[in-house]
Amino acid sequence: MPFTNLNNTHLTGEEQATITEAINTLRTLTQPIAVNLTPEERQRYGSLTS
Repeated sequence: MPFTNLNNTHLTGEEQATITEAINTLRTLTQPIAVNLTPEERQRYGSLTS
């Protein structure tokens, strides 16, 4: 059975630009509340990854 590309639709340039703009807006809005830990804080609090 051959593989077929079931998703033959792609985003237009305008849609890609809109998505990129939305992502940049979210980054800008969340920047003030984002917290960067110092290396000492990372040691103290540990890792949240598994």
